[in-house]
Amino acid sequence: MLLHVGMLKTGTTSFQVQCQEHARQLLKGGLLYPQSVQTSSYPNHTLLATDLLRPRRGRSRSRLLHDILNEVEGAGCDRVLVSGELLSLLWQRPDLLGGLRSSFERLGY
Repeated sequence: MLLHVGMLKTGTTSFQVQCQEHARQLLKGGLLYPQSVQTSSYPNHTLLATDLLRPRRGRSRSRLLHDILNEVEGAGCDRVLVSGELLSLLWQRPDLLGGLRSSFERLGY
């Protein structure tokens, strides 16, 4: 599993847009750039970080993580790339970061 955590204003959005636009080609090469938690406004996995840190109304804390894990499990890829600037905030919450790690480890990543 590749966890890309770029700082704001360092070109990470350009990188993420390219990953989103070429997700099919990446998948053919064995790298999944999950689409399930992206929106047109966020071509990345920032919503995963915000959902882990502060669940949205009507959603459980693990809803978006559940969605991304289902996508990863169904894709059957050797490698997964998760990218989002706000994922850096998880370093302040070792419990959430550990939970994220454990979730992907259960799938073999």
